[in-house]
Amino acid sequence: MKKLYFLLLLGLITFNVLGQSVPDTAPEMDPICADGAFVFNNTFNSGTADPLSAAGYGCLGSEPNPAWFYFQVGNSGPLEFTIYQETFNGTPIDVDYIAWGPFFGPPPIYGPASLNDATTVGCSYSASATENLNIPNAVAGQYYVILITNFNNSPGTISLVQDNEDEVGAGSTTCDILCPLTLGGDFVICPNTSSIISPIMEGDVDTSQSTYAWTLNGEIIPDATSSTLTVSAPGTYAVIFNNPGCLPDTTDDVVVSNPEPMPISNPIDLEICAVGPGPYTFNLNLNKPIILAGLNAQDYTVTFYATQLDADEGFPMLVPAGAYQSMGNQIIYVRIEDYNTGCYDTRTFNLIANPAPVAGTPGNIQVCDTDNNGTEVFDLTDQDAAVYGTQSPTQFTVTYHTSAAAAAANTGAINPADSFVSGTQTIYVRLTSIDDVNCYGTSSFQITVTPQPVVVDPADVFACSNEPYLLPEIAVGNYFTATNGGGQQLAAGDPITETQIIYIYAESGTTPNNCTDEENFTVTILEKPVVDTPEPVQVCGGYVLPVLNVGNYYTGQNGTGTLIPAETVIEESVTLYIYAQSGDANTIICSDEYAFEIIIENPPVVADAIPLEACDYAVGDANPVNDFSAAFDLTQAGAQVIGNQTGLTVTYY
Repeated sequence: MKKLYFLLLLGLITFNVLGQSVPDTAPEMDPICADGAFVFNNTFNSGTADPLSAAGYGCLGSEPNPAWFYFQVGNSGPLEFTIYQETFNGTPIDVDYIAWGPFFGPPPIYGPASLNDATTVGCSYSASATENLNIPNAVAGQYYVILITNFNNSPGTISLVQDNEDEVGAGSTTCDILCPLTLGGDFVICPNTSSIISPIMEGDVDTSQSTYAWTLNGEIIPDATSSTLTVSAPGTYAVIFNNPGCLPDTTDDVVVSNPEPMPISNPIDLEICAVGPGPYTFNLNLNKPIILAGLNAQDYTVTFYATQLDADEGFPMLVPAGAYQSMGNQIIYVRIEDYNTGCYDTRTFNLIANPAPVAGTPGNIQVCDTDNNGTEVFDLTDQDAAVYGTQSPTQFTVTYHTSAAAAAANTGAINPADSFVSGTQTIYVRLTSIDDVNCYGTSSFQITVTPQPVVVDPADVFACSNEPYLLPEIAVGNYFTATNGGGQQLAAGDPITETQIIYIYAESGTTPNNCTDEENFTVTILEKPVVDTPEPVQVCGGYVLPVLNVGNYYTGQNGTGTLIPAETVIEESVTLYIYAQSGDANTIICSDEYAFEIIIENPPVVADAIPLEACDYAVGDANPVNDFSAAFDLTQAGAQVIGNQTGLTVTYY
């Protein structure tokens, strides 16, 4: 049982001890516990410590504004405290202290016989705002007294913090001395019952001025302000107790829990096949061993009721439980009582009067005959879900038969149904109740074996752009421009003028019961080259072959003979072939050729002519005698120059 004292704050929160002034005399000393941090408003302008309260005050040169406290050791071990004083605006101010102990109590503990040099365990009169008190071997149950003074006489707060509370083996102070109260030990209540809890205050406390608040799992319970609380649900209940004679918000809690859930199992619904008008007989006791599975049945009693209220009250029970009459569609409430704890739990299950089952009509099954042998393997159990529909597989079984008569007689079930080899035929289904073999329904469906088309896989083809590829006739399938019979359908004989993939797609049956096959091939159209076609030439002496845009010069047709490079000088008449091709022997050769005729004329051979002479006077010459002119027949010289060569023209200059 955990005790929390809201006075013991983990942060430095300022408050007055007990909601009153800090005790400034030894007889009025207050209990404290330094679980984490203890903070209080200091005293100022309040005089000095009574000299009769102790044999002396040790190292303290003065004892102004005294504050007297005592604490009790909770766990044995070293105690290390820091005492710190500051103003309300956070300015550190001088604090001093003296501590005595250990004592066996009871408090208040004061006077020279108790508070003297022999019992002093710590003292400091430094000018510091921080002091330290260390008790190395504190023993559980012993008491210590501490006097803290405000030398500065300024209002503010003083904190006493245990520094080593989280260390292994450290001692601790107990908070049980602060107006101790208890709610008693944790306890268990049965579900659907209640119990009253109330705080027990130890010591001499006048409760007439007390106030109470209650919490459940840390949350305030509205309107719960009395000294008692009725609880019916599990949880951690706490009382917050306030009294002028106690520290504020003294609290204790108690854990209320339900017993461990009964390790019982849920009952199952009981179903029958509703034959006849009813009512029908149900054996409710079938659920007893299911509910108490793995338990000692001698420790429990199981009874059945028509309503939840009846089950909670335990009356009236349904009898006879082994042959209960019902029309079905009824909820049965089960009361399971534990003899050892007196607690009970309830469960429910349904009585279901099922009509004769209706075997669902599954869809037909169509498969492709991959090897075209007329049969295929069928997994008939794929139809189970459609046959069951919304009916439970735990209540019915499905069998498959090759005739309606066999299904009605529940004979000749196909086995194994998940690998049935068959051709096209009708399959008959029987849905049978597990509890009653004569409770059944039938239906049927068709299984179809469709021949699988087989498309011949053609080789890729190549064609030239001037002679498009014509699609050939095919035995199976049709041509398409896209897969799965998509795109444009093409026919045998259609010309293909562009490079593309052609798909051959075939199907048998009709969608969705169709079987398909597909192959494809690529038609590659190579561009036929067009060579240059220069005009025939006839030149004298020699001809320089021009550079071609398309093609090369060859001495033979179809790129045979000798390759003649462009810019070669041709000195004899010849016919050259300008030839170009695309593709190769592995695909197709697309070519063009032009016969280029070149005629080379040889230059005439010129002989020397005999000089022509004439007399200055000749008959028929109209020129005067001796005028140094005469008429000449130049053709005579021309004939001498060309000799016997023909086809020449002689000109004279």
